[in-house]
Amino acid sequence: ADPSTGEESVPDSSPAIADRVSVWNSRSHAAFAEQARNPFSSRFAAIESSSSAAGRRRDPGYGKPPEGSRTEARGFAAHDRISAEITELCELIKQIGRRVVLSDGKQTWQTTFGELFSVYERISNKVVGVLLRARKHGLVDFQGEMLFQGRDAAVAVTLLKDPTDDGQLLLRPCDMHRAD
Repeated sequence: ADPSTGEESVPDSSPAIADRVSVWNSRSHAAFAEQARNPFSSRFAAIESSSSAAGRRRDPGYGKPPEGSRTEARGFAAHDRISAEITELCELIKQIGRRVVLSDGKQTWQTTFGELFSVYERISNKVVGVLLRARKHGLVDFQGEMLFQGRDAAVAVTLLKDPTDDGQLLLRPCDMHRAD
């Protein structure tokens, strides 16, 4: 063993063993490098921790999982599920709502939260969360910060945009791009 590098040395007599040691060493280096980037590890690199937080926030990879990781894949899968729920909610507003004309002359669909809640609750128990997410994307609008069952049954929920306009899904993950 070489104490300066931490690598195991192998006698030249067995190439198969040398290959295994080489694989082990490369995995060991990768694990050590991963722990040096993990702020919750005792091996977190002092160089990274001493740099300013503002500098790290400007880094384009800040707050994002490593590209190609399972975490990134789970994030994309979650985004796809949420996008499907938002699309389904907007379609439901078109099905149960009535046509209205907005102040800008544009025609759209509108329903009450009470109607929407009673129908959509059978599909998903997350109706308020999906409505909030749809509003964040500019697809629906309603009065107030939060809607509550019973209290806000008469509040109008207006469809501003169809998420599938122009044949493409308008919902995109924030600052996440993938090549499909």
